[in-house]
Amino acid sequence: MNHYPLHIGDFNSATRHLTFVERALYRELLDLYYDTERPLIADETKLARRVVANTEELRQALRVVL
Repeated sequence: MNHYPLHIGDFNSATRHLTFVERALYRELLDLYYDTERPLIADETKLARRVVANTEELRQALRVVL
């Protein structure tokens, strides 16, 4: 998919409780989902690599988002 609507107000309302890093990872996951048009892979290690969650802190944030 080349384009998907992002309603900034809706995104902000739905993710305001997340940290900056968690929000960024959430967007990465959305982009991955819409880019591939397939469900996210269930393997957390592989998914972390796809969204460049390459530190323990980022992997922990990814777990929160998931």
